[in-house]
Amino acid sequence: RLCERAGPAEIWATETTVLLAGAAADVWYRKLGLMEIRGKAELQMLYQVEWRENEEPDSLTMQAALVSSFAPADSILGQIQFSWHGVDMSFTSSDAPVHVGRANHAQLCINDPRVSRLHARIDWRNSGFVLTDMSSFGTWVRFDGSDSPVRLRRDACILHGTGQIALGVPFTESSAPIMNFQVAGTSVHLG
Repeated sequence: RLCERAGPAEIWATETTVLLAGAAADVWYRKLGLMEIRGKAELQMLYQVEWRENEEPDSLTMQAALVSSFAPADSILGQIQFSWHGVDMSFTSSDAPVHVGRANHAQLCINDPRVSRLHARIDWRNSGFVLTDMSSFGTWVRFDGSDSPVRLRRDACILHGTGQIALGVPFTESSAPIMNFQVAGTSVHLG
């Protein structure tokens, strides 16, 4: 069931699995938040399993049972704002992950039948917001100043500047559910 939700080259685990796995060399866990899993009555806390040989875990969360009194310096640098049908919502990098979908528990709840229940996830990685498509039909991102949209199908891209996100159908569909976004405070520089 977690494989249905995970993106390409991702491994997801439940909190119970992470706790039972214990500490392992070069393995870290990135908290994804509470999500609905088919066949489970309650929301489950999920983690993405990451491993890096001979690297420091700069942006990764250590073993789930450990508590730190320090937030990473990275966690307060970014802000992203979304607009959808006159509603403006703003999130900081410390709010990540932000879930987009039709499900009531999604932070960005888009009530449209073409939007998957858990359509996309927005993470804060390496001082930037990353949008990962987790949907059945795809996500399209169009950056202001660019003519060609980026199509995501179980893929990810870095959000920067301003633009629009089409959920479930491309921008060419006149009634496509489209969110506007604006990113501030990231260190992504495009030349």
